[in-house]
Amino acid sequence: MAKKRSPHPRKTVQKAPPLSRRRQLFLVAALVPVTVGLFLFIASWFEFTLFGTPESQTLAGALLALGGFALANVIQGLWRLAAGWVLLAAAIWLAVSAAQPELRWVAGAIGAVGLALLLASFVSRYREVRKQSG
Repeated sequence: MAKKRSPHPRKTVQKAPPLSRRRQLFLVAALVPVTVGLFLFIASWFEFTLFGTPESQTLAGALLALGGFALANVIQGLWRLAAGWVLLAAAIWLAVSAAQPELRWVAGAIGAVGLALLLASFVSRYREVRKQSG
């Protein structure tokens, strides 16, 4: 069976410039809070509590994971993504710890702005890759 070929050759996608050795090490170190956060988050589902209550462990795990994502994006210079992750973490923390219902509305607004930043970053990156690939 013959391979189908496009009449237009695809352009190669430009790769990001290589990171320095120090930035690579910081990027690997940023995986530690993500991994610990995901472990705490998932462990609380199975009622495996390492500290506090399952609810506080879940919150700590989620905040660690989101903080690790933000740290990794800061190291790479992706400021909009980092801001989105930080705002999402702040919204989760505020929604869980808020005593007044009005603060939950504020948390919802902060979370919406964070999600909008994340979505805008992903959409712009998608468009950039689509434009470069043809």
